[in-house]
Amino acid sequence: MRAKQINIAGAGPAGLTAAINLAQAGYQVDVYEKRGDTGGHFGGDLQGLENFSQKSYTVLDELRQMNIQVNFNCDPVMELQITNGKYGRVSRYDRPLSYLVRRGITAGSLDQGLKEQALQAGVMIHFQQTLLPAEADIVATGPIAAEIFAVSKGIVFATDQADTNIILVNDRVAHKGYSYLIINKGHGCLCTVLFERFTEIDTCYQAGARVFRELLSLHIEQPQPVAGAGCFSTKNVYQQGQTLYVGEAAGFQDFLWGFGLRTALQSGHLAAQCIIHQKDYAQEARATFLPKLKATLVSRFIWELMRFQNYSLIVNDQMNKGLQKGFDLSFFYHFGRVHQLLYPLASAYFRRRYPNLNI
Repeated sequence: MRAKQINIAGAGPAGLTAAINLAQAGYQVDVYEKRGDTGGHFGGDLQGLENFSQKSYTVLDELRQMNIQVNFNCDPVMELQITNGKYGRVSRYDRPLSYLVRRGITAGSLDQGLKEQALQAGVMIHFQQTLLPAEADIVATGPIAAEIFAVSKGIVFATDQADTNIILVNDRVAHKGYSYLIINKGHGCLCTVLFERFTEIDTCYQAGARVFRELLSLHIEQPQPVAGAGCFSTKNVYQQGQTLYVGEAAGFQDFLWGFGLRTALQSGHLAAQCIIHQKDYAQEARATFLPKLKATLVSRFIWELMRFQNYSLIVNDQMNKGLQKGFDLSFFYHFGRVHQLLYPLASAYFRRRYPNLNI
């Protein structure tokens, strides 16, 4: 058994994935979390473990490879409605588009499931304690406030309405962003995501909520506010000295739609494996994540070019028929020839728009 002590700052998905793998390999692992519990800054948000960004294997296969058990609610999304408020179509998929997980301190959440696995592996978690980056072997402390590119606001609620997954793309409601409504087993999440004009988030959320109420005559009970932010970089800090950075602490995020859970888990696992097998984490992380990060930046550029006529191309019949026939969404996450050609233009455009980001 290895006797090396590993200290991790942050008990989110990336930090706990690293902790589980290191503890299972015989390391003594201590995790320091500034909040009183794992998932403490979430209020029951429903989030997606995306299954569309890679086509070679599913996210559930990958969880098994990362030594993560599915001891949390994890429900497949097989149907998605895309609308601009006036027109919309439903797409049905042969394989799950994503898997819904709940975030927070409630039973069945991803955060509590990972905490349980970490404790079972022998990890010591120190709540309401912090650790300076220089004192940590791994930093997994979440978004970097200076590098925010997207914000979200909404509510979670109880409801007796049927399960549903709806994306609303409408620039009059969420300029260059989107609103979404997810209902899963009586638990709902209604939020708006903005990629600019952050000061308008309250107004945009209210506008999106009105559209969803008109579409569905929503029945909402026990609403509770939720909010979030995402940070991003293509000039990432992978490592400083002996300290490894994972998840959004390293700027790993999906610049296209704001998904980040799968990458967070991947980066935590990679950091653990590099420690166990004495590999160069910075080199491995750069090779693993940088092409995808660049691809999502270009894909956000392409997505915004498709906004004409209030996203009519995206919500029309032909696009949805294409999706139903298996249109490969992993294209948006692969840094292929199209993305490579557009990258200089896209990166210059977003550097002007987001001068605070390292891109």
